[in-house]
Amino acid sequence: MSAWNTRATITSSTAANITWSSAPSTGVLVDGMDVRFRQIAGQVAAKLSFEVIEMEVMPDHAHMLLEVDPQLGIHKAVKRIKGRTSHDLRQEFPWLKNPHPCAVDQ
Repeated sequence: MSAWNTRATITSSTAANITWSSAPSTGVLVDGMDVRFRQIAGQVAAKLSFEVIEMEVMPDHAHMLLEVDPQLGIHKAVKRIKGRTSHDLRQEFPWLKNPHPCAVDQ
């Protein structure tokens, strides 16, 4: 995406720095899960036509800088990333389904 989105009647630039953490600050984004998280987020961005400008994934939280079309809305982009990563990661890493995933021997 360019710095500005231009339509017939509006020109805009919508970027947001998003941070979310695993509850309650458990270090679950490790052992390949961080790589898979990045892949899934990239797939969602491509499907919905927004850009992940930067992404940093730590064991207990993730930072993302998103460039989103105002008609899509930042809240919808974040909702889709969170929903898809949660669904896919729980399918691929079954130990995440435990209410306290860090308490399970891996």
